[in-house]
Amino acid sequence: MRSLARFLLILVGFSLLSAVQGAMAASDRRRVGKDERAFYVGSHGWHTSIVVARTQIPSGAWPPGVTERTFAGYPYLEIGWGDRKFYTAPKPNVAMAFDAAFAPGPSVLHVVGLRPPLERAHAWSALVRARCTRAELDLLCRALGDSFERDLKGRARPLSPGLYGATSRFYPARGRYSLLNTCDTWTARMMRAGGLPASTNPFATRSAGAIIAQARKLVARRQRTQR
Repeated sequence: MRSLARFLLILVGFSLLSAVQGAMAASDRRRVGKDERAFYVGSHGWHTSIVVARTQIPSGAWPPGVTERTFAGYPYLEIGWGDRKFYTAPKPNVAMAFDAAFAPGPSVLHVVGLRPPLERAHAWSALVRARCTRAELDLLCRALGDSFERDLKGRARPLSPGLYGATSRFYPARGRYSLLNTCDTWTARMMRAGGLPASTNPFATRSAGAIIAQARKLVARRQRTQR
């Protein structure tokens, strides 16, 4: 009888321990879910970009006026980086592409206001959703904000309307475009800021397709580790 009683006590103890552990795990999952954010890696076939929710950009992370005035009516913002001359040209050509690759020059940011559903906001070649924590999204948004070239008062003055007219703007950007520092290199750096350990080496950033392949692989890996 004593052995049976001891066995029942042990069984009850294990059951209680399992219940407590399950409750703690559920609490952790709820906390992670509440803290969860996301950004997107987009491709237009020849160019890559990052998309973030406008209201989740921390105050002060971007130059004043960009999120709260110019793009106040758009829930999402797409940001791409590239060679200033090529990216802003009405009709870019092969000669411009050659100059951009082999004659490093000033860069530009292209900011586009988007409305949901994001999947239909553009004729995307690909769009990858990357879950992240609030802290990772904050770091990404600050890295995006640091890409703007600012004046002495911290403002970013638009160069011209963007590729999509009133819904987009070109802004002077930091950094110089070259064969080894392309729009895809910049996108990989932004992915790293957002918690996806993308490679920035020339082979891994050789094309928009290579960036999307990295994004899909890293997102799938993160999903497996979070199960």
